[in-house]
Amino acid sequence: MVLERGSKGGPRSRQFWAAAPHRQAGCARGRGRYLIRSLYFDNLADKAFREKIDGVSRREKFRIRYYNGDPSLIHLEKKSKLNGLGTKATAELQAKVLLENNTKR
Repeated sequence: MVLERGSKGGPRSRQFWAAAPHRQAGCARGRGRYLIRSLYFDNLADKAFREKIDGVSRREKFRIRYYNGDPSLIHLEKKSKLNGLGTKATAELQAKVLLENNTKR
């Protein structure tokens, strides 16, 4: 990974083509590709979207994501940006546990 200056003067990270493939890449029949399905969360005023478009330097957004059409393992992600530098926190959710907890109510 290399740090470089972004177009707005802030640092950002970039992976070169030589970087290791994503761990899901081997799951797509050996072709080194994988499918991603993401659902982003926002409020009724589209705050996350507007902050992105307006270039707000401190912002965050949340999404759930799963790979290769397999929703048995879902990733909950919080992406944050501060002055052009991004971070991501991830938690793995299992669909079976989510369904069991939802039916107990």
